[in-house]
Amino acid sequence: METHLKDSLPRLLLLAASSICLLLFIIKLSGYYHDDAYIVLRYVQNFLGGHGLVWNPGERVEGYSTFLWVLFISLLGYFRIDLVLASRILGIAFAFATLLLFYTSDKKNPLGAHYCWQPTAVLPCGP
Repeated sequence: METHLKDSLPRLLLLAASSICLLLFIIKLSGYYHDDAYIVLRYVQNFLGGHGLVWNPGERVEGYSTFLWVLFISLLGYFRIDLVLASRILGIAFAFATLLLFYTSDKKNPLGAHYCWQPTAVLPCGP
């Protein structure tokens, strides 16, 4: 048992450090919302308003490139959560889920821990 703990301690420390870096990055960008994100939010707003996935009601033009993202934001918007807040909640949740995914894939990697720790360390350092 001690050997297992000793082997997993560096990985746990890396996950903790990466999570802290990601959290600091999120805090740094907390006042920023990219203007292109409002394109998706307009489609979501029309979708929730019963007009379908359209930019303008009555016009059938697809202008979003992330169908699943539109559906996820729509799900939260259906429960009357502000759409900007919904997209931020989802973005943060998926960022941390990605860290956990890298961490768990490292554990299951047949090549060993030396090949999969890099994404966990590098992800929070992105732009």
